[in-house]
Amino acid sequence: MVSRGPNDGESFRLYVERVLLPTLCPGDILTMDDLGSHRRKIVRQLTRLVNFA
Repeated sequence: MVSRGPNDGESFRLYVERVLLPTLCPGDILTMDDLGSHRRKIVRQLTRLVNFA
């Protein structure tokens, strides 16, 4: 994914939702540091609700 400008909270959320989550499989481990955009409530919610169906 390519974005123009800074990687802010909204662009990171879009990356997580549209690029990262669809590639995860059961047993995968997701690790994020304490960057502000990684700590957003919506990102935590999205990563906790991964559906491996």
